[in-house]
Amino acid sequence: MEPLSERDDALRTLAAEAERAREGSGRLFLLRGATGTGRTALLRAAAQQAAARGMWVLRARCAPENSGTEWGVVHQLFGAEADFVDDPPADPGTSRAAHHRTRSALLWRLLETYAAEAPLFVAVDDVHAADPLSRRWLAEAVRLVDGLPVLLVVTERSQYDIDPPGAGIAHGLSPALVRTHTLAPLSAGAAAGLVRAAFPEAASDRVADCVRAGAGNPLLLR
Repeated sequence: MEPLSERDDALRTLAAEAERAREGSGRLFLLRGATGTGRTALLRAAAQQAAARGMWVLRARCAPENSGTEWGVVHQLFGAEADFVDDPPADPGTSRAAHHRTRSALLWRLLETYAAEAPLFVAVDDVHAADPLSRRWLAEAVRLVDGLPVLLVVTERSQYDIDPPGAGIAHGLSPALVRTHTLAPLSAGAAAGLVRAAFPEAASDRVADCVRAGAGNPLLLR
């Protein structure tokens, strides 16, 4: 596993949350941060960590270009077993809202079936770009996983210079159901370490220039 600069605390916290879930007390772990702060890398490392501890990992990655695809995240998580969400209502008179509620209930039963087989680590990257139906189902699932060995871990962009403040995935959820960790910029020392790892012979003033330009953002530094 590639080392992550100054993210050990977050990984330890995620490991503790995974252990809590394995004992039958699941919840949502919300990993927030600006673009380039390493949300995806940390989620990947946490998923590998959970798999090594015997958890079954379900993964999905959201993208703006797919946000209009109904149940797109659900299809990534469950594969062909979730194909029933695309079926039309058995009764043509069923309202769209009622049809979606039925599909949500069936998806919950599917998640319960998975959790009965093994503790689950459900990893959803960039949940802010999820399609509305999947996003609503995830929020509903958070309210129900407390008694199951299921840890939902989602990453969410928090970058208000790009996006205006809006309702995130945790909006409306009880604080008891959510643990939030916001990724901070790297310290100057850690940033300098990244630069020197890539350019061992770089002069000190060059390293300092890179550190200033990168502003503690791992992606910009790299």
